[in-house]
Amino acid sequence: MKKIKIILSILTLFSYFISVSQTEKDTIEIKIEPKNLYLKSVPDYISIKFDLESNNERFEITGTDFDYDIRPNVSTVSRLSVNYSFISFSFRYLPKFFPGNNDNDLKGKTKGSSFGLTLNFNHWVQELKYGKVTGFYLENSQDYVTPWIEGTTPYIQFPELKVTSFRGATSYKFNSNFSLKAISTQTEIQLKSAGSFIPGLIYSYFIIDNQSNSINQSSSQRSNNYEVLANFGYYYTFVLNRSWYVALGVSPSIGYNYTDLLTRLPDENIHTNYSSAVYRINGKSGLGFNSERFFGGLEITAFRSSKEDENNTINQITTYNAFQFFVGYRFNAPKKVQELVQKAESRIQL
Repeated sequence: MKKIKIILSILTLFSYFISVSQTEKDTIEIKIEPKNLYLKSVPDYISIKFDLESNNERFEITGTDFDYDIRPNVSTVSRLSVNYSFISFSFRYLPKFFPGNNDNDLKGKTKGSSFGLTLNFNHWVQELKYGKVTGFYLENSQDYVTPWIEGTTPYIQFPELKVTSFRGATSYKFNSNFSLKAISTQTEIQLKSAGSFIPGLIYSYFIIDNQSNSINQSSSQRSNNYEVLANFGYYYTFVLNRSWYVALGVSPSIGYNYTDLLTRLPDENIHTNYSSAVYRINGKSGLGFNSERFFGGLEITAFRSSKEDENNTINQITTYNAFQFFVGYRFNAPKKVQELVQKAESRIQL
């Protein structure tokens, strides 16, 4: 009888240790991640974003005896983007049915489109863009055409002038509580006000070519341009309540440009090259609404870049001012997409 009691006691004690051990194991396995009070991710949704922006872009080239204000014949630009987690694809195009995009008789025809890819991680942001625009006109044609009648006299046009660009930017966001995704791709929601210093490197390669098939053109030029800039940006988002926010940002840049110029003449081709310092400032402000499913807002963007050649004989200024309206909706992401992206994100800790 005593042996039976001893055995039962041992079994009871053994079962007790087993239960304690299992409880500790469960406790270890069930780890509750601390909730981020500043950000809310929306990993179950793919967002579709559509925006319209006014286009006020100009390229001013000045020298000792000339001043050219060259612009594309575009007043409104559209963009469609698909965003999920840290990945964003965008397509930018020129809708011809908007007023100001179809006054071809006076300013000529402009065609263009661009594609973009953005990888936005916790700290690192990588952007890649490709674009092409064909067809420009001279805004200050009245300085070179007489007599000039506003609204009747056609502007001087450059229908074959083509700009092809390849651009990239690599940036680092210092404050992990600030979300660039919340104000750019809307794949996160900013819950509390925060800002961050975001330095980076901007690099571009673009080609400007005015060669045409016209028999009246006796000469033409093509320039290959290489540009690298150091960027020092700071952005801040003021959260007004759970859904509304105000975003502000400024990004000054300084860098270097190298141009390889080919001048095509009837008898020969002439190669020249020059380099220049580049100074740029970019500012942005916006008001947005960001809920669980719907988002939208208004943004104002201002951009100015200037450079002079090494002999200080040619000065080029590029300005861009735009008013943007955007709206979007979040759809449920397929399980397979969620699994693939989450697997990739877990391996890339940036």
